[in-house]
Amino acid sequence: MHFQLEVAPFKLNIQTTIPLVIDNLTKLYPPQLLTSVDDNSLADYDVSIDYSGLVRKYIKPQCSFKFDQFEPFLGLPIGHAYANLEWGMNYVIASNIFNYLIIHSGIVAKNNKAVLFPAPLTAAKVP
Repeated sequence: MHFQLEVAPFKLNIQTTIPLVIDNLTKLYPPQLLTSVDDNSLADYDVSIDYSGLVRKYIKPQCSFKFDQFEPFLGLPIGHAYANLEWGMNYVIASNIFNYLIIHSGIVAKNNKAVLFPAPLTAAKVP
């Protein structure tokens, strides 16, 4: 399936056939931000997450993230497919956008106030 995700100021075209990814995308993003498209509509980035190959679809299933047909990471187990997509989208934006301040952090918010927990790019941020 082809989706277009609009997370201002960016638009991403997402292509996948993995049911877990399709299910999570439609559950986590509202219809105003995520639309199903029939073709590759104009977007800032074209990404895909799919099975790593025919054999890896059935034997120890793996998924591969691609950005403009380039595969920047090794395949991951299929159970991590949605996380792989989210990590990949973060990678694409962070490695291509230089006119915005990007803070890599965890966040806790309550009553219109927030606390950021910044960390290096390789660190897990679990408040």
